[in-house]
Amino acid sequence: MKRKLQVLILLLSLACGSSFAEDQTPPHVAFWNSLAGRWTYEISSDGTKGRVTWRMRARGSALLGRFQDDQGNVSVELAGWLPDNKTLVVNGVGTAGNHWTLTLDKVTPVSVEGKTEGVLPSGLRFKGAFSGKLTNNDLYTVTLERTAEDGETSEIKIVFKRGKPGAAVIDIPWKWLTGHWTIERSDGTSANVHWSKPRADADYLIGKW
Repeated sequence: MKRKLQVLILLLSLACGSSFAEDQTPPHVAFWNSLAGRWTYEISSDGTKGRVTWRMRARGSALLGRFQDDQGNVSVELAGWLPDNKTLVVNGVGTAGNHWTLTLDKVTPVSVEGKTEGVLPSGLRFKGAFSGKLTNNDLYTVTLERTAEDGETSEIKIVFKRGKPGAAVIDIPWKWLTGHWTIERSDGTSANVHWSKPRADADYLIGKW
């Protein structure tokens, strides 16, 4: 009887420990886990549509996003977590001259809030408050605040919808790098390298030297 009681206590301890570990998932990691995957998006200001794929990197310390809109413009963003001040920072840049910076000091598993500044692919500038909210696992809505020269503020909304399984993969902007290359260095040495994707949906290249 005593042994059975000890086993029961051990099982309860393991169950409680597992539950406690789940509760200790950092909010930014929980948020990124929900974002990871392929999404479509539409920008309210000009109707621009596109696709984005988000993937976690650096053992959960960063999130990498790759965007491609319906005009063929490509953008890349990198989000990182600053543990010392518990702030999420995001920087992005694109081929249309667009760029953005986010400083998010309010982070939960389903929402982020803070400040933003940048330029959309259409050339429209924005600066002010930023909020992003996961309504559910398949819908993510972003609101950007824009302040005009006369001081009047307006909102730009970007609606993200999770892509269906088997949806087209974003064309990563490094096709030009694939193939066989000869490298010549300033010290007179040289090498041959072959860059290729390990699989069709991979977002990285492998170089064989």
